[in-house]
Amino acid sequence: MTFSNEKPAPLCRACGWPPYSGQFFQKAPDLDVEHMAPLAWVHKRGGANWSREQRPTSAEDPAILWLIEGDHNLRKGNKGPDEWLPPYQPATSIYVK
Repeated sequence: MTFSNEKPAPLCRACGWPPYSGQFFQKAPDLDVEHMAPLAWVHKRGGANWSREQRPTSAEDPAILWLIEGDHNLRKGNKGPDEWLPPYQPATSIYVK
């Protein structure tokens, strides 16, 4: 996979294998950049107490950003791992870590 820039939330230029369905995608518009732990969910569970320096770091951390199908991102919304798990089993074990 190649990216159009060096920013943590990349735009796909080639292709992607999003983890939630196991399907292969070739068009970037079919994908969303998703926070594995949604920012609103993190905020409600202690993120509101983080310093200004910590907030952008956590929001832009590539370790918690995944390219996923847009419809899965909409279905997940602000639900965290205690309320939602990826439907594709191989991704579930990675997601809950």
